[in-house]
Order: sequence, then C-alpha cells, then structure tokens
Amino acid sequence: MNYSDIVIDHFESPRNVAGPCSADALNGRAGSRAAGTLVEFCLEVDKGVIGHAGFRAWGCPHTIAVASWLTEQLPGKHVDEVQSLDLDHIAAQLGLPTEKWHCVLTAEDALRDATRRSLG
Repeated sequence: MNYSDIVIDHFESPRNVAGPCSADALNGRAGSRAAGTLVEFCLEVDKGVIGHAGFRAWGCPHTIAVASWLTEQLPGKHVDEVQSLDLDHIAAQLGLPTEKWHCVLTAEDALRDATRRSLG
C-alpha cells in the first residue's frame, strides 16, 4: 500500500500521544483492539474551547496518522465544532484511500464520544 507523506510523517512521529486522561478532561473511545482499530482521545477544555488534544491508538499507520493529525487541528476549536467534522477534508488532507475511510470514522466516533459528554 502507498502512504502519503503526511501519513508517513504522523505514523513515524506521532504528535500528542497521551497517557491516561486526567479526571477533568473529556475522553472518548471508539473501536476495539480485537477488531484491529481503537482510538481514544483526551481533550483538555476550558469554557468549551479545546486547549489540548491527546490520543492513543492501535491499528494501521492510517489510524495512527489520522488521530495524530487531528490532535493538531483541534486546539482552539469549540467542542460543538467536533460534532460536524468535514470527513472528506480529513481524508483528502491525509490522502487516505477509500478502503481506509474506517480510520477517519473511528476517530470521529471517538471524538464525538468525548464531546457529547460536555454537550449534555
């Protein structure tokens, strides 16, 4: 499989890899190790705005790259913006092939899991 430069970069040097989330952070999870793709996000939020995003992920290089790339895009966004991510834009930015769209969908599910708790 061919990997885009951005996927290679984020897979080889992932950004914002997180340990366990602090009690006051928003955390969300989607997928499973058994299924081969798991993404967890830890979001530090102040007054509804994401200040820092961390992740842990298991899966293929595309999964790791999507999660890492997203942690760089999220700071400064309001948590309600996460509910309407442009998945086509994310896939295009990372050069994801169609058969790897599940990586974006799993990351989206994990982010929505985290932010839905803050939205009530």
